[in-house]
Amino acid sequence: MILLHNISFGFPGGDLLFNHIHLTIPSHTKSALVGNNGMGKSTLLKLIADEIQPLNGDINIQGKFSMFPRCLGILIILRLLNP
Repeated sequence: MILLHNISFGFPGGDLLFNHIHLTIPSHTKSALVGNNGMGKSTLLKLIADEIQPLNGDINIQGKFSMFPRCLGILIILRLLNP
């Protein structure tokens, strides 16, 4: 399970990208982040992967998780949308 509690993040000198967000991704599920360019999908994954630190809040990962490269993720999404 991946739990994000009260996460805020912004790049130095910029506005907040995330402000007090909460997210739960249950164990044994497949999830996808979908959105327009520049909306924070990669930043959210970097927060979960502990590559960058939130300004506040807690990230709790229970068990193991896998993240696929961007191009593979796009291929999986396209296959699901166009069987």
